[in-house]
Amino acid sequence: MCVPVMIAAAMVAACTGDLRIGGVPTDELWPDDVGQSELNQTLDLRDRDEGNAYGLPREGELGIADLIAAYPQGTRATIFVGESDRSTLTDCRGGAPLVIDELPMTIEVVVTHHPRRFMKPEVCFQDERYWGTYTVEDDTGGITVLRGERTANFTFGDRALLTVRALTWTFSLDQDTRAVLVADLQPLTATATDDFERPVLFSKLDRGFTADDATEVKQVEGWVFQSPSNDNFNEMIMTQTAIDVEATALPLEGPLLTCVRTCESTCRSRCDDGTLCFEICEDLCLDSTDIPAADEIPACWRVSMDIDLGRRGFSPEVGSHLRATGPIVNNFDRQMWIYTPAQIEFLD
Repeated sequence: MCVPVMIAAAMVAACTGDLRIGGVPTDELWPDDVGQSELNQTLDLRDRDEGNAYGLPREGELGIADLIAAYPQGTRATIFVGESDRSTLTDCRGGAPLVIDELPMTIEVVVTHHPRRFMKPEVCFQDERYWGTYTVEDDTGGITVLRGERTANFTFGDRALLTVRALTWTFSLDQDTRAVLVADLQPLTATATDDFERPVLFSKLDRGFTADDATEVKQVEGWVFQSPSNDNFNEMIMTQTAIDVEATALPLEGPLLTCVRTCESTCRSRCDDGTLCFEICEDLCLDSTDIPAADEIPACWRVSMDIDLGRRGFSPEVGSHLRATGPIVNNFDRQMWIYTPAQIEFLD
């Protein structure tokens, strides 16, 4: 029998014995059966061709098209601010930003990608890292919003008031690299469990991505030509028709050579991947050396998977038939952003 004396933990250990000897039975540590649960995130994806619209901008209010129109023409400046925010970027390496009258501008938008994308644009002539980048859209267009935080209280389909204080280009002066550099966001849909509808609208696409698709949500259907992996930065490549990647080509000479090279030139208007264009044209020309018309050449698309999907092993196999839906972003190449498996629909 232990004597009740007010001495600390050593006396308690003497009464109970050393737990390091023998251990605790497994059924006491984990009394319940081990199970596995699947992540079943869903998105309310709706086709614009079926008459769906956000109803934004509202009558008499500004929209994303007005924001894009605010970019000055004929200037090499890369950062644009309003007069009230001039002082916040006075130490910008390479000179102060260009002041434009349109900023700050407040617009109502719909979030079309969860804020967890990484981008590293050049700001004031030095690389800046943005870990929480996302995209927004209304019925006049879309734009990328740079953001540093990796946590957020908003996601796909949420409506928000976005007060834009500074604009920039992400890495070039191409029209589809426009981005919001500094902004205040006020979510209008309160929580992830409320009763608000959160549709994300898309348009179907049967051609390659172009600058006209800048930050708009598109849907493509095709076959996986390249599976995403750590070796290719989690980039999946899809083709509009299935390509026999195992085909063994005959020597490229004569009519076969002429067919492939001519096809490759046309292919680049539908697929901006030179290596893939060779594979596509080789596959077509092996069936027939008649030079294929442009509409006979399948489109191809780059689909960029979120890094966490790669870590979890989400990698559709080569040859899989699927639909992918997401915003198109020019991030050194034009690509569709995928954050959740809910953006991928397997058709086989």
